[in-house]
Amino acid sequence: MWDSWDDEQAEGTGTLQGKEVTVVLSVPVDNGSELVFSTVMIDGQVVSS
Repeated sequence: MWDSWDDEQAEGTGTLQGKEVTVVLSVPVDNGSELVFSTVMIDGQVVSS
């Protein structure tokens, strides 16, 4: 579930292997047709950028 979402960042919670985690999407970039978040963090650890 997303707790907050704006042009700079989205933050929410989810379940990973039975454990509740915090998910943060950040670093928005323009892909040519829209803004997308380029960095994904789970519990403070970058998992994709």
